[in-house]
Amino acid sequence: MLQQAPITDAPEAPTATIVRVSGQMVELRIAGRAPKARDLFVGTDDPELRIEIATLPGGNLARGLVLSTGQPVALGAQLRATGGGIDIPVGRATLGRMLNLFGEPIDGGPPLTDAPRRSIQNAPPALSERRTQSEIFETGIKAIDLLCPIERGGKAGLFGGAGVGKTVLIAEMIYNMSGVYQGVSLFCGIGERSREAEEFYRDMDEAVVLANTIMVFGTIMVFGQTNERPAVRFRVAHAAMTIAEYFCDELNTDVLVLIEEMNRQGILIDLSHCGDRTTLEAIDLSARPVSITHSNPREYVGAPTFGAGRLRSTEAMKLMASRGGVVGLSPNPHMTKERAEGTRSDFCNMVEWVVERIGVDHVGIGTDYCPGQPSLIRDFWRYGKWSHEVVTTAIAAPGIGWPEWFKSTVDFQNIRAGLLERGFTAPDVAKVMGDNFFRLFSEGFEPRP
Repeated sequence: MLQQAPITDAPEAPTATIVRVSGQMVELRIAGRAPKARDLFVGTDDPELRIEIATLPGGNLARGLVLSTGQPVALGAQLRATGGGIDIPVGRATLGRMLNLFGEPIDGGPPLTDAPRRSIQNAPPALSERRTQSEIFETGIKAIDLLCPIERGGKAGLFGGAGVGKTVLIAEMIYNMSGVYQGVSLFCGIGERSREAEEFYRDMDEAVVLANTIMVFGTIMVFGQTNERPAVRFRVAHAAMTIAEYFCDELNTDVLVLIEEMNRQGILIDLSHCGDRTTLEAIDLSARPVSITHSNPREYVGAPTFGAGRLRSTEAMKLMASRGGVVGLSPNPHMTKERAEGTRSDFCNMVEWVVERIGVDHVGIGTDYCPGQPSLIRDFWRYGKWSHEVVTTAIAAPGIGWPEWFKSTVDFQNIRAGLLERGFTAPDVAKVMGDNFFRLFSEGFEPRP
């Protein structure tokens, strides 16, 4: 059971009513004084329903990001302002703890009621207060310090496929930071999988460095849930940096911050489970092409009952294509206009629609199909908790089944046949059926000098 962070009512705080739900965004009608962007609202009847104000279009309306995990969002729900934005406990009381975005312990330990709290939205320090000289951050690992030294206060990336030793290297850096340099390590798991997160947590405990390590995760994102709110994944990095800044600025302590985004297939960035803002920013910042491996266009599909948050804007797809990326379109019935009743022709209509807008060189097939996996495993991936129990939530995907024309990997031939019937040339069909992704993988996984 999560320990809920203290939430207090602000004097004469505004209230709100949900009047529209659109994917991961809601529209609120505000009663009382106007809130500010990034203010946090919580449910009147359900305090675990949390919404962060994003924009204020006017007319007593506000639009916000849904931050709740596993909580239903219903029209007419009543909320109240907390008097500020998201804050999180900081300081030495957080050492050795595992927290979620709101600073609530998810390790079974006591709540951090006496720890000071700091907003995750802070103004950057003035230029006069920033360090201007460059220093080497010694990790104690000779290969890193000699061949690719890390700058103090800088950033470094760690990429590699599964099983090559990334977690071992991270653990060694944390051990050196704690045992040799008496510093603090902060691990921010953005989209972490359950098995890897739990094993890493236990490894830190066994290595006797957990007391000087903080692990901050999205509420369920520590387990890599496919139904987690994208806004939580976006904000949890801000929460982690808030704790790191407190140790660095207030306590003058060296801090090693490790942000692992679970790109387990080399350096290729997959944005299939990200929100629109994160998608656009990642495409813009990436030095290499990115991919949306299994998603469909929101403009074409509309607003399905489930899966709207997994759809992508035409703007994002066009920007991704302009940088050489590839989108994988999915027959998954939760992400199609016709759901399970859709035909092969319906799916090929969507493929043609996307090709007309971003070009045939940037479209592939990404089914999101998991052959051979028992339902128990799939349920744990999606809805598992730290206790390894499966807890089905109100936002769980209903089991409507795959369309009749796509029941196994053998049915890829149906997609090929459908594209040929629509007039696609054989070379273009080959691109969509795999050549585009093969090109992307060949370029994306190729090391550069």
